[in-house]
Amino acid sequence: MERDIFTGVFLVEPVLKDNKAVFALSKHHVTYHYQPDNCAFPQNVEEDDWIKLDHIGIYDDGEVLASLVNLKLRETDTANRTLRNQLRRYDEDGNELPGFPLHITWSSGELPPVVAGERLNDADCCDQYLTYVDPVHEYKFNKDVLKENDLDIDDPAQRDTYSKRIEHIFSYFSPIGIWKRFKVPVESED
Repeated sequence: MERDIFTGVFLVEPVLKDNKAVFALSKHHVTYHYQPDNCAFPQNVEEDDWIKLDHIGIYDDGEVLASLVNLKLRETDTANRTLRNQLRRYDEDGNELPGFPLHITWSSGELPPVVAGERLNDADCCDQYLTYVDPVHEYKFNKDVLKENDLDIDDPAQRDTYSKRIEHIFSYFSPIGIWKRFKVPVESED
């Protein structure tokens, strides 16, 4: 017998099997609703639905490394809904706990992974250690590449021109995931 612990989106890793492209679920995931025995999916979402993750920024304080993400739910052919926070949860006494910003914990050292959500929820901490992914300002430009394209690395307008030239390539690097329930075996009391 198994027990539901949380719902979330597990990242997908491409793999080759018998020379065919297939996928595997990564250990990395976005927790949506942590509520053992009572976790839920968003409205109109079912287990095994696919979803696109929108990577917002990288949090790195030297101890915790995480990505701040949004989840893009397709509502209709012309409308999307963006999820930014985990669903609220309740402690054993029925007290409401906050839903942390949606994130992927890449590393938390000896700390439990939930610490990433706690730190992202702390505005001061988040402001100090979060680097937003901004294609115009955060690209690491190679001087030789810009020189070969007759652009000056010290001119912001020319860096912007080059960013716009390559930014569509990065749209291919948006991760996708699959909605799942994370389950653990229940130990029998026999």
